[in-house]
Amino acid sequence: MVSALASLSVGGNCLWRQWVMTAGFLGAMTILSACSTMNSLPPTASPIPDVARVTATVTTPKVAKHFSMTGRISVRVDDRLDSAKIIWERTQDGERLKFFSPFGSQLAEVASDKDGVTTMTQGNVTVAADSIAQLTKSLLGVSLVTDEIARWVQGDGLTENKSFDFASADGTVWSVTAEKFERASAVSNYRFVSRLNATKGGTRVRLVVDEWKAR
Repeated sequence: MVSALASLSVGGNCLWRQWVMTAGFLGAMTILSACSTMNSLPPTASPIPDVARVTATVTTPKVAKHFSMTGRISVRVDDRLDSAKIIWERTQDGERLKFFSPFGSQLAEVASDKDGVTTMTQGNVTVAADSIAQLTKSLLGVSLVTDEIARWVQGDGLTENKSFDFASADGTVWSVTAEKFERASAVSNYRFVSRLNATKGGTRVRLVVDEWKAR
């Protein structure tokens, strides 16, 4: 009986040790498996930083001193209406405005050089004046100060579809509206007004710009 118990005890101890060893082996394998699984997982993504607020920089459009322009102009003074196609060039050597009928024949050419010599040529007749404004008065019925119109055509001081008052050199006030702005090119910071209206009293000037380019 004692021998049987001793044998059972010895056998039990062996079975216990075997169970402990098996459990330990399985536990170790579980840990290794877990470590292997953790190593195979993709690294946890870093937290996305807060997106910085970027304040847009509003760039003021440039105003070109020299440019070329083609378009159409109409001038109504009370019951008088004049209209023409126009080619306008302003360079370092002066400026030149050519007026054409709707059928393409040239009506007049007004020019002013860098020394201030100002003339208007109609056919074979050339007359001189102190300013371009004097010549446009006789040609179109209204004195046009080209320095002012050059700024308006580029939208200087204007907001699209809103009227603004500008005091002219002669003391009168023009109410000017820019109907639509256009970019001069995709890479430049110049713009121009595709349709411009200027009124004062019974006078209305409308300028449609077909093409404008800084020079």
